[in-house]
Amino acid sequence: MADVPGFLHVIESQIWSTASDSPVHVVSLMTLIRVVRGSPRNLAPYLDKVVIFILQTMDPGNSTMRKSCLQSSMTALKEVVRVFPMVALNDTSTRLAVGDAIGEINNASIRVYDMQSMNKIKVLDASGPPGLPSLLGGTLETATTTAISALSFSPEERHLMSPHTFIKSESFYLLILKLLYFTCVR
Repeated sequence: MADVPGFLHVIESQIWSTASDSPVHVVSLMTLIRVVRGSPRNLAPYLDKVVIFILQTMDPGNSTMRKSCLQSSMTALKEVVRVFPMVALNDTSTRLAVGDAIGEINNASIRVYDMQSMNKIKVLDASGPPGLPSLLGGTLETATTTAISALSFSPEERHLMSPHTFIKSESFYLLILKLLYFTCVR
């Protein structure tokens, strides 16, 4: 896929400019699923936008669109979660977390969405410690790399885990942990 921003612009315009009961929304979601499966690398920098488009079709404020798209929307969302490890849906499907797939390591964040209202409820700072690029052998403070490589909700669904961080969602603080500890906790 050559023009990902152009493709996403078309999807966005189809979601916003067609009637709520139009089958165009379902077709857009099915097309998005095919692109997620076929070109995940191309979509990685735009994950937050992709998730927002899917959530818009599930908006409880637009019951007509929600009713016609809910099954396709959940399929698309679960496919995004399956393909991209930096996107996590908790077991009860009430919270969704989307981490920055690619970006500056000192500017990474994780957005948490409420799946009942489809609203962004938290933005968590997931940046590395000061000097992290140089600790990894990099020379630039603004090294562009994989920012969040994976996310997972804890079994009690109150914490969000990543190989590089442990995020306590109630207090919004980060503890830097070793990858081994994360593997043991999972």
